[in-house]
Amino acid sequence: MSFLFFLTFSLASLAQEDSISTPKEEKAQIIPSKKIKVDSLPHYPSKAALYSTILPGLGQAYNKKYWKIPIIYGLGGTLGYFIGFNNNRYLEFKASFEAKLDGRPEDDPRPFLSETAAQRNRDYFKRNRELLIILTILLHGLNIVDATVDAHLKSFDVGDDLAIKLEPNLEQVGPGAFAGFSLKFILK
Repeated sequence: MSFLFFLTFSLASLAQEDSISTPKEEKAQIIPSKKIKVDSLPHYPSKAALYSTILPGLGQAYNKKYWKIPIIYGLGGTLGYFIGFNNNRYLEFKASFEAKLDGRPEDDPRPFLSETAAQRNRDYFKRNRELLIILTILLHGLNIVDATVDAHLKSFDVGDDLAIKLEPNLEQVGPGAFAGFSLKFILK
């Protein structure tokens, strides 16, 4: 018990000595923090990729490329509509083909088709549905790649030091002259 009292008393006396011996000029002063602009914050491509993976278009919003979001959802909605359309036709022709195989004309949604026509249409709409599903997956991947590349290029400096100049050019080759264009890269 006396040890705890002694330890507490000695720590309190050390704290008082420090506050007494430190001059007022040497004490740390609190400097008000500067306001940080949002544009000066670091831009992380991995964050843009993660956002686009979770929700398509969110990476474009992170990159402040809002005009790309309706394009992504427009293409996704169009692909989704045609996936549903092809799936409904596939199921209809599948039911027709199975009814023809089992000899159930009362269950056949397309009684006027032959067995081979029902099978051909079933396979056609199934192939289209699967192709559209693959295109939807590729669109999602393209969305992620676009957000990542755009985030990488966010810090790319395009200043006056870089220039590309396209000029008309006339060259003498042998006895004749040829007109054309020259492309000049100017790096300062």
